[in-house]
Order: sequence, then structure tokens, then C-alpha cells
Amino acid sequence: MNTATEEWQVHEELNQEKIQALFKRKEEQLGMRVLGYQFDKFKNIQALTYDDLDSTYTTFTSYYIGEDELSYKDFYVGEQYEEQAAAIANLEERLGRTLPQDVIDAFEEERQATESYKKAYSQSILQQIMGKAKEDKAANSERSLGDELAYKTSYKQNLLSALGVESEPKQTLRATASDTKVEHTDDKTSQEIEEFEQKHSFELVYLLKKEVINEVKQLDLTEEQLHVLNDIEQQLDQEKEAYAQQKEVAQNVTTKSTNEREM
Repeated sequence: MNTATEEWQVHEELNQEKIQALFKRKEEQLGMRVLGYQFDKFKNIQALTYDDLDSTYTTFTSYYIGEDELSYKDFYVGEQYEEQAAAIANLEERLGRTLPQDVIDAFEEERQATESYKKAYSQSILQQIMGKAKEDKAANSERSLGDELAYKTSYKQNLLSALGVESEPKQTLRATASDTKVEHTDDKTSQEIEEFEQKHSFELVYLLKKEVINEVKQLDLTEEQLHVLNDIEQQLDQEKEAYAQQKEVAQNVTTKSTNEREM
């Protein structure tokens, strides 16, 4: 091993704790994942990050100014790219050298790991939502079974009304495919539904609505009515996805606050 290589390794080892703390802080602040970094000839860090929300890459520089205590304080000169190849080209320009393929492969492996974690975490959140709904139903089965049945009846009445179904499933359709919002048929029904939804968790309300939708699917509906029903179900599932994302953001904020208090 030559002396120059040993010097770089010693420099990295001495600053590793500071570098990792910088990356952790910037990942929390920017909502990005650091895929990797390289030192340029001046010992500045040239980093490549990935934002899994919009699938973009950003290159950053963190400067070494000769004194370890004052170096690697922040990210500077960020440039965003939609394609990984363009971001790596910019990183190589900053470094003044071509990156070996194994380094580029390591960037991609880290990106794939980030995507896999995101999918697994999102699935975990959705499972928590469904699990909590089932727990709520089990814990409150005796006490609130009547309330849940009344809610399902009211929601089903509104759903059938939106589909144009009164006493017979094949009646003239009054709703259109774009009109997917379930309107309440009267003030009393509207109030009962709103009161139930305010008192109970989103998870439970979602589960009850899905049960009603599945029941209505068993009716002899026209193609138009079934299309409208599918649109309503899709809108409900989108609300569930949005709720899961909000819950994920809230958990991240809580984790960030806890970490800041511990620092």
C-alpha cells in the first residue's frame, strides 16, 4: 500500500464520525438518502443523494478547509438530476476523475435498498392500519356492534342512492362516473354518519365502508352502476393511501424530534 493511499484512509477514519453525523442530519432535513461519496484531491466530499419521493438525484459538496473541527459542516452547491447517469457525470466532473464501475454499482445497490425499504415500510404502515381496524372491531364488538351496524346501514343507503338504486338494483342511474362522492340522503343520516366517523378511528371507518362496498357489489348492478361503484372504492383506497403517508410523515417527525432531544 502506498503512502498516499494510507494518508487518505487515515483522514477518512479520523473524520468518519463527523461525516456520518452530517449525512444523518442532512437526510432528515432534506428527506433524501445519501447513496455514497468520494473525496476529491482537496479532501472535499462529493456526495450523491437520492430522493425516493420524486426519484431524483442530487450532487452536493461538503468542504474540507484544513482544520478538522471546521470541516464537513454542511452540504453546498446542490445540483438536481432526473437521471442517475447525468448525476454521476456531474459527480465525476466535481471529482476531476472517472469513477470505477464498482463504485457506480454500489450507488445503484444503495438506491435499490432505499426503494425496497420504502416499499416494505409503506406495506408495514398499511398492515398496521388494517390490523388496528380489526383490533378496534374486536375490542368494541359487544359495546358498539349496534353503532357499527347502524353506520353501515346509513352508508349503504347513501351508496345505493349515489348509484341510483332505490328498491330495485336496475333502476335508472342518476350518478355519473365522475360523480364518485357519496352524498348523504338527509340531514339526520348525514349527522349520524359524521358523528360516527368523528368518534371512531379512520381504520375502522375504512374497514366498514369496504364491507358495505363488497356487499353492494353482490347486487345485480348495471355496468354503469358498477363503474361508479368502482370509482367510489378507488377514491376510498386513495384516502387510505393518503392517510398512510400522513401517518408515516408524523412518525418521521416524532423520530426526528426524539433524536434532536437526545443529541
